[in-house]
Amino acid sequence: MNKSLIVSIVVAAAATANAEPKPNKAIEQKAVDALESMGTFLRNQQSFEVKSTIETDYDLDNGQTVRLAKQGDLHVRRPDHLRMDSTSERKERQFFYDGKSFVMYAPKMGYFTRVDAPPTILELADDLETRYGIELPLVDLFRWGTPD
Repeated sequence: MNKSLIVSIVVAAAATANAEPKPNKAIEQKAVDALESMGTFLRNQQSFEVKSTIETDYDLDNGQTVRLAKQGDLHVRRPDHLRMDSTSERKERQFFYDGKSFVMYAPKMGYFTRVDAPPTILELADDLETRYGIELPLVDLFRWGTPD
C-alpha cells in the first residue's frame, strides 16, 4: 500500500533590509514540541510531500515594510530521491536529486547546473552547503532529531 503524507508549513519571518533577523529567545515550548513531533513523524516516512509558504517581512531604511512570499512543493523518497519546486516573485527554481546527481534549474532564465552527488539527501544537503554555499530548501526537515 502506498501511503502519502502532505504537510503544509507556513513560516513567517521578519528582517531588516541591511541586517540579519534577530532570534527570538522566548521560544514557546509548545512550538518546540510540535516541531520535534513533526520531525519524528517525518523521519519515519519513506516518502512524503511538503507544500510550504514562506513569507518574509523586510523593514526598509525608509520605514516601509515589504513582504516577499515564496511557495515550495517538495517530494521526497528516502534516502536518495527528491524534487523541489520553489517559486517567488523574484525567482523560480527546481531541484532534482536521484542519489547520483543533483540538478538545479532556473526555468525562466533557461539555466541549469548538474553535479555529481553523494548517496543520501542529508549528505547532499551538507555537500551543497560546504562546496557551493547552496542551502537546500526546507533542509531542516532532514535534520530534525539528528545531532545536526
